[in-house]
Amino acid sequence: MGPLPKAVFLFYLRHPEGVKFSYLQINDSIAKNYYVNGLQGGKKGIDLDRSLVQWECKL
Repeated sequence: MGPLPKAVFLFYLRHPEGVKFSYLQINDSIAKNYYVNGLQGGKKGIDLDRSLVQWECKL
């Protein structure tokens, strides 16, 4: 399991009562960089600046 799925999994294990998504305090001005954009049936993508991504493997 990768680090992000593992962190999310452990987070929800620690909160069996559940957590409202709005309580995560992710401001829309930040979160919008991670939204998957695109029309239904069309190409999808995210707006995150690729220079902020660090790859640990060769693609």
